[in-house]
Amino acid sequence: MNISIHMILEELREYNPVSEINFNQSFTSYKMLEEDIEAEDILYISDVTKFVSVSKKSKKNTFILIDPLNILLEFDIPKTVNIIRITENISLNTLINRIISLFKKYDDFELKIKSSLFSGINLESILVFVYKYLGVELFLHDSKGNVLFRNSNSYKYYPQSIVVSKTIRDGNKALGSLALMKSKILSEDYQLSVFHELGKMLDKVLDQYFNNKKEAFNDLSKLILEHLTINSLFDNELVNNKLRTLGWTSHDTYKLIIIQSSKFENIESIVDYLNDQYKKDTIIVKQDNKYIVLINLEQIDKKVFIKELRLIQEPKKDLKIIISRNFNDIFEIKDQYQFLLNLISKMNDQLIDMDEDVIKILLHIAKKTNYDVYINTEIKKLKAYDLEHDGDLVETLYAYIAYERSLVNTAEKLNVHRNTVVYRVGKINEIINLDLDSPTVRFHSLISLLLLEQDKLLKYN
Repeated sequence: MNISIHMILEELREYNPVSEINFNQSFTSYKMLEEDIEAEDILYISDVTKFVSVSKKSKKNTFILIDPLNILLEFDIPKTVNIIRITENISLNTLINRIISLFKKYDDFELKIKSSLFSGINLESILVFVYKYLGVELFLHDSKGNVLFRNSNSYKYYPQSIVVSKTIRDGNKALGSLALMKSKILSEDYQLSVFHELGKMLDKVLDQYFNNKKEAFNDLSKLILEHLTINSLFDNELVNNKLRTLGWTSHDTYKLIIIQSSKFENIESIVDYLNDQYKKDTIIVKQDNKYIVLINLEQIDKKVFIKELRLIQEPKKDLKIIISRNFNDIFEIKDQYQFLLNLISKMNDQLIDMDEDVIKILLHIAKKTNYDVYINTEIKKLKAYDLEHDGDLVETLYAYIAYERSLVNTAEKLNVHRNTVVYRVGKINEIINLDLDSPTVRFHSLISLLLLEQDKLLKYN
């Protein structure tokens, strides 16, 4: 957005509402400037420096000069030229502060300099405006002395033409320097006063910027929540830098977890556990009545981790946990997050792991559908037998298939003797006519069992 004279004057008036903009010709309102004066008739201080050298060739004889500090005496203006001065009784310190505030308010406050060192603050625009408004020529160097930016093309750059320079730092780290160039027109005292006041203001702005950047950089919650879940202004480079400080990369194996409960103490117990056991492997952020957890699986046993979560979660009936699939690009998090957020609102079950519980998810999606027609007739027979004999054959068959027909594991999960499982499996084979040696038959049977009695059976996942 271009900053107009009107905006500048409004900004100055906002700072000191009781002071008046003074003209040496009678304008009824400074707002008339934009309406009555051609843009090319408006001179900044820098335009005057240029104008002085070409005044004899100029066809114009009346100009408006933005002269907030009443420094017109610095210039040798031919008497044949009429200058309409716009002045404001304002200190140099205040003026520079207002210039910087102006760009924060009206301009995209992002860097356009050819260096990522100063990323995040529009030094270019501020320095250009300082030259136009105050006539002071400045150069911005990197830490090696290379010129990154100059706010004027009036003069050629020579190292020996530097009057004074100021180091720009991020803490103890020197990022570059700001250099003041000699002027053929402005007095050195005036230039130095502008330079030093600008330096003070830039120190404040840069300190605030770098502190905010560091605060955001070190705030893992802000990083994960604002950038990775809702697309904030953090750039990929910042995220990668932060990951490196953790010993992570953007292509490690990750899971995203959402933990939700109306009872705060339920969530806190899991978060405390994660902080105790997996502090180096997790980033945890609180959002409303839920926590978002990013876990790096490179150094931990995924199966053990999920098992531990289930053990903590199981007695807490009000607690919901949903765990994403493994993914190997951290910038997929936003998509993972949106999907999990949508799914957790529909969950009946307390814990769903996307890598293991695809069937559960399908059931959630189809829970209002009349899926009785999809249940195998043989499985219905087994259910009828259980109802008539108060049996547990449906549950036994599900555990038997889920644990790959291991009699020992099935007995352990059902908390019965191995011989009991042998008897029940034999009875199942008598009732149903299914080839349980076939993987396809077992898969379809598993689906039928879940559709038939999901609330009872899902605890075996």
